[in-house]
Amino acid sequence: MQGLPTETLNDLNLYEEDGATLVTLLVEYPDKETRDMILATGMADGMEASFARLERELLTV
Repeated sequence: MQGLPTETLNDLNLYEEDGATLVTLLVEYPDKETRDMILATGMADGMEASFARLERELLTV
């Protein structure tokens, strides 16, 4: 997220399992307070919606 006064570690992995590509995303914040502040923004719901939209697009290719 832009504008945060702190840095995060984002680790995205794509791997194949049973003929499907799976995505894992780990986001690490420097402390619990920052994590809780970010979660309170609704970011997790937005990310889930984005991944669902990506999945729909990829299935139509």
